Amino acid sequence: YNSYPFLESFEESRVHLDELTSRKQSGIGNVIRVSSTQYALTLVNTVMDGNDQIGSVVCLLDLDKVYEDYIQPLESEGDIQIIVKNDKGTVIMHPEKKMIQFNPLRDIENLDTLPQYAGMYEMLQREYSQEEGTAIYKAYSNDILPAREEICAFSRMNLSGTSWYVSAVMPYSDVTHTVNTNLNHFALLLTLVMVLIAASLFIIYSLIKNREKLQMEASWLRNLNHTLEELQESREEVRHYQKIQTIGSLTSEISHEFNNLLTPILGLSEFVRNRLGPESEYYEDLDEIHEAGARAKEIIQQILHFSRRENGPSTFTVVSLDGVLFDSLKMISMLLPSSVTLRKEILDEKMNVFGSATQIPQVVLNLCSNALQAMEKTGGTLTVMMKKVQRNELPENYQPARKGEFAMSSVQDTGCGIPPEILPHIFDPFFTTKEDGEGTGLGLSVVKDILISHGGCITADSTPEKGSCFTFYLPLIDADAAADEQLYHAENSAYEKK
Repeated sequence: YNSYPFLESFEESRVHLDELTSRKQSGIGNVIRVSSTQYALTLVNTVMDGNDQIGSVVCLLDLDKVYEDYIQPLESEGDIQIIVKNDKGTVIMHPEKKMIQFNPLRDIENLDTLPQYAGMYEMLQREYSQEEGTAIYKAYSNDILPAREEICAFSRMNLSGTSWYVSAVMPYSDVTHTVNTNLNHFALLLTLVMVLIAASLFIIYSLIKNREKLQMEASWLRNLNHTLEELQESREEVRHYQKIQTIGSLTSEISHEFNNLLTPILGLSEFVRNRLGPESEYYEDLDEIHEAGARAKEIIQQILHFSRRENGPSTFTVVSLDGVLFDSLKMISMLLPSSVTLRKEILDEKMNVFGSATQIPQVVLNLCSNALQAMEKTGGTLTVMMKKVQRNELPENYQPARKGEFAMSSVQDTGCGIPPEILPHIFDPFFTTKEDGEGTGLGLSVVKDILISHGGCITADSTPEKGSCFTFYLPLIDADAAADEQLYHAENSAYEKK
């Protein structure tokens, strides 16, 4: 009908109607320039009658109207321009009318050679060869628009065998401004977060320091309290030890007095018994008086022997260990209650050690005395054993420098036993589980010190309600070695006196 309402005048030959009709196809035709600033798109619909073509209906689609209705609304947010180029790279849609028909490859001289066009030329090559992509470049338009640095995203659209190139362009400065603004906001937010973290850390550090200070003060107060308690206990121990020293002195004096009283009893009873003779009816009575006095004197001698206070270093000589054990057990048997049975197992004899003749018996008596006290309520059996052992039979925690044989002696009872939590502390000075006034807590500590001074050691094993066993070891010595030890000890004693 040759009606073109959006055009004032139009040269219809530009549509090439004969060519479009001869194709006998329906669809999108060509992009044609209908004016100096306007392009249109031909839409073809072939009309058929059976297999015969009656003709074709050709419509011109105003691309300006398409741009205005469908593309321009997309540019409302920000300074974004959407540009459409045909297959030859000519601008057919642009927000600036004066850019219609601009073709960079055709209109810019030396585009492919001049350095200032390098970014734009590379972008065009990528746009015409790739399906889609992005690029940053400086745009030139032969002074149609001012040159500026741009960032674009492009995509190729295929229409009926031809290609259109659509690109969204915006100033690169807007991107950098947005990025810098976001970075500034992020930096500000990060600064606030760091300030909050620093403040939190400072508060936490202050709380920790205050807590540590309180803990130190509490620990100091606990230590002070513990020190005061130990000081009080030490005062009590000193007073208790002074009492023991006083009792020891009184015991020694009382023993001497008893010894003086026993002397005339023994002498007169023996004198009268011998004068009357065995034929007298009073002979046996006098004999019992004499024997009782002799036993009492022997007990007094033992008490004097162990209550005597030595001045200066102890005198070390060759001591018969089996003899000491025999004498000590003889004294223990006199004090043995009827509910306790004494069993001796002397497996070896003639065992000599180099030591103090007053200290070694004290070890045996203290251990036996503790065993008797453990069986005081229930009774039981007191077993004392002594034998020789070799170096490889010694406990792991006892590694003496002396070689040769050793004496092993044990004192075992069937009493109440010692709880496991108390066993590691029984050799500590003044440690006792007895009630006040019943024990000093020095017995086992003295035993351990004596054995260490003699080059020996002691171990303890116990099971509650079954009994305890104390085993001590001392190095044995022969006659020649005893003489050398005695000479060495005498020289050391003389040096100490100097």
